[in-house]
Amino acid sequence: MPPRVTLCRYSTRPKQSWELSETEVRQLSELVAKCPQTNYEASASLGPCFAVEPDGDARLADGASFVVSGGLIESIRSGLNRSGCQDVLNWLLDHAPIDEVAREEVRTRTIYRNVSCQTTLPPSGDSKIPPPWEPARWNDDSDRRLWSNCYNYANNLPDNHPRGAPVASPDGEVPPLTQEGWIKAAKDDGLVECTDQVEEHEFDRAKLELSDDKWLVALFVSPDGSDTHWYRLDNTGCWSYKPSNRKARSCDEQGQVIRDPRAADTGAYRFAAFFKTGKGVVLATARAPAPRPS
Repeated sequence: MPPRVTLCRYSTRPKQSWELSETEVRQLSELVAKCPQTNYEASASLGPCFAVEPDGDARLADGASFVVSGGLIESIRSGLNRSGCQDVLNWLLDHAPIDEVAREEVRTRTIYRNVSCQTTLPPSGDSKIPPPWEPARWNDDSDRRLWSNCYNYANNLPDNHPRGAPVASPDGEVPPLTQEGWIKAAKDDGLVECTDQVEEHEFDRAKLELSDDKWLVALFVSPDGSDTHWYRLDNTGCWSYKPSNRKARSCDEQGQVIRDPRAADTGAYRFAAFFKTGKGVVLATARAPAPRPS
């Protein structure tokens, strides 16, 4: 099958995908090849992006999936990152079958900073307390990277689940774009709000009645209510998150370890509520495309 491009906007918006023609593959390949390889700067901002899946086409980024955000290209499998790629982004915007609202969001909206964590937490190892901090599980598989977002990550549901956001009805209807609407939608998915308990007991597992199959997550909402972001408390005692189709992180937007998300730098997102989640949660949004034939 031909290479495919997917526009990733927000956790709360459906993804839009389309295939590239032979001519488009050739044009895009030439533009990508002109971008110099680089290490990302920590100050680079990440907004809505295009995810390109070459389907093994070696002409396009050596056959590796990659993400285009601003003038940056991040290769998911090969590790060959590139900068100075504004022409690639402009080409994708010109050829994408999307409306002008979406185009403007891609051009102007910043969601996350591309940070480097100042302290790297080691994987959790054999601890039985969920969820474990295991970045390789989320970051090293290209399909998992592309199709799991912060809500999947918070609920520890990477595989065979929708790319999630709380929804208000089984048909995937987006809830009212308010803090209260998102809280209700998360409850409808099976999460249990426990903000008052956390304010009284902080993160004491025993007092919060967390068990081997329950853990704590935090909901943050953008100022206009159009998007959500989720953090989870790992068995390291620190919090982590996965920004859209980016790598899971154990640090905030300043590169600092997150010991309390309410005190962390979470960008434009503001704290809304704490929840308990676990194995009974069901994500009810539109599912990722079926695996493509090899």
